[in-house]
Amino acid sequence: SGPSIPLPDMGRKAVVISAFIQGLAQVVILVGLLLPFHKLSFFAAFLLRIARMHTYVLWVDFPKGGNDFCRLLKMVGVKKMSWCKDWHGTHDLQETTHRMCSPIFHHIWPAMCNGLSSAYVIGFALLIVAAINFLLQ
Repeated sequence: SGPSIPLPDMGRKAVVISAFIQGLAQVVILVGLLLPFHKLSFFAAFLLRIARMHTYVLWVDFPKGGNDFCRLLKMVGVKKMSWCKDWHGTHDLQETTHRMCSPIFHHIWPAMCNGLSSAYVIGFALLIVAAINFLLQ
């Protein structure tokens, strides 16, 4: 009634296809973990952008440029702008959480401390779940 495919060859093909799909899933998970989870801009007086922040799994990036506050300070002639220089770049999420939970920042952005603390916990849990998923596949 027609050609039949031997069972062992079919089994090998199924294993190869399954392994390919699992490998592809791991690559997608890894790429997802490396992309920003959240992008946010901070404003003062509804018009002046203080900073931009990109939140990743366990780190935070403050991109250079687009900071109206530092531009304004530079135009006014402020010489010591270490705050603006230290703010840019990539920082550990836990370190940024501690910085934002200081009393001065807590009064400016009260929800920032809770948000970054939760982001650290969720990011760490996501990393653990991704590692367990990788080991079990």
